[in-house]
Amino acid sequence: LPIHILKCLKNKEKERLVEIVRFPQVCSLGKSWSCKGVNKDAVKFKVHQASMLSGIGLYGTRTEGENIQVDLEVKKGELVVFSKTTTYTSAGNEVPVKIHVDNILIEPDVDYTVAVLIKAPSTTFYGEKGTTELESSDQKLKVCFTRSNESQNNTDVFTGQ
Repeated sequence: LPIHILKCLKNKEKERLVEIVRFPQVCSLGKSWSCKGVNKDAVKFKVHQASMLSGIGLYGTRTEGENIQVDLEVKKGELVVFSKTTTYTSAGNEVPVKIHVDNILIEPDVDYTVAVLIKAPSTTFYGEKGTTELESSDQKLKVCFTRSNESQNNTDVFTGQ
């Protein structure tokens, strides 16, 4: 999802911060993502070792200073393990804004879903060329992404928020 939907994981063993960037490319010039607060963007993920989710990155709009409302939910299977309504401010560029979550324990080999309902005053940037599997730069953490049935705004593994 967002964008760099899954943005940060903390390895439980060494308490080191690992950033997982889901999309290697941001939308082409002139393209944008509609986030009117009506349809959710969502993606499922799982990890191969216990980790802590500490944040999620969401793209902003092309206008610096615009406030964007988001309802964020993290589910373990069907159980909601975290939810938050917050506002973040767009930097007016392609760099995602990190939304802090409360260090959610992510168990290995369990499906988790990150879902967001974004209400932006204008369209947002979005990610492209995502993949189903990513490893941290030190290759100690692997994250697998799959499509979520909760995604109503066309976010999937390869494109979206």
